[in-house]
Amino acid sequence: MTLNEISLETLDDEIEENIEVRAHDLISDFKYKYAIHLLKRAEEFAKSNGRDTVEVSDVNKAAREPYTPFY
Repeated sequence: MTLNEISLETLDDEIEENIEVRAHDLISDFKYKYAIHLLKRAEEFAKSNGRDTVEVSDVNKAAREPYTPFY
């Protein structure tokens, strides 16, 4: 199929699908990085309280902090 044979509608559908896939990938990546960030901060809170294990309260405390991802 040549570019001349592709209708604008088909091209528009392809672009929209690619945008949706990319957006999904970015959201998944953000969730993964945020989860890692929360666990690291929760671990720091646990250690600062003299514990080796992370408790739910540590995760909750970490979740209340602002998160600024660096890309």
